Amino acid sequence: MELVNRLLIFDLKGPLGHFRKFYTNASSLTYAFPPRTVVTGLIAGLLGRELDAYYEEFGTDRCKVGISIQSAVKKIMQTVNYIRTKDNDGFGSFQGALKTFISRRLVSYPTLIEMVMPTENHKKITYRVYFSHSDDALMEELHARVKQGRFVYPPYLGLSELLAGVEFVAFIGKEHLRQISPKNLVELSSVCNLKIIEDLEFQEKYPSLQYVEEKMPLEFGKGREIRRHGNFLHEQKGRPVCAVLKTACLEIDYEGPDSIAECITFLE
Repeated sequence: MELVNRLLIFDLKGPLGHFRKFYTNASSLTYAFPPRTVVTGLIAGLLGRELDAYYEEFGTDRCKVGISIQSAVKKIMQTVNYIRTKDNDGFGSFQGALKTFISRRLVSYPTLIEMVMPTENHKKITYRVYFSHSDDALMEELHARVKQGRFVYPPYLGLSELLAGVEFVAFIGKEHLRQISPKNLVELSSVCNLKIIEDLEFQEKYPSLQYVEEKMPLEFGKGREIRRHGNFLHEQKGRPVCAVLKTACLEIDYEGPDSIAECITFLE
């Protein structure tokens, strides 16, 4: 693992999320947490980047993204009604849409969609994002926007209807970042690529651990073509992944609501 110079840490929060699995069929299934492509898209939106124009800027060779699940989550299937809004159905203008609505000529399509939501012990689903970029100016701008809550496009959890809150946690330098050598047992706060795990440990202080594997995209190319994907491991209730790794990981410390020290890996 290449040691980064600076790390911006912030939380994403919301009542519901939907992060569509790229291999799903007509019934849209969701990941338990946002893939790297979703996080970079959200950050690009906060900075005002145009749709489909940021893939190279946020490639794995230029930026690092880690994520941890801060609250226990569960999935539910929900039926939603999609409304056909093509121009030839009267939705080409506001007046046309209004007439269509009044005349009750709406055509709806009931569709099953899977949602991520918090368990009974939490009010919102919460994800912690760890972000670093080789462009110092971009890092400074994103830091300022996250800290001030001043975004170009609003953040959301997978679907534009599922608005999210962004809360600044910390902005730390190299003195708060340390590399942990391979072959050591670590407790990872973040999700982890399955290919770098040599062995999993089950510890008594974390009873009934539920490790879940998710296959997800890592980065897009032109036309949203998936360049790379990986299999990632997370703990269902947001508890640490206790593992011996084949590669180095990153130990960080920072001041949030409390003084925090944790180990993370990036989505790569």
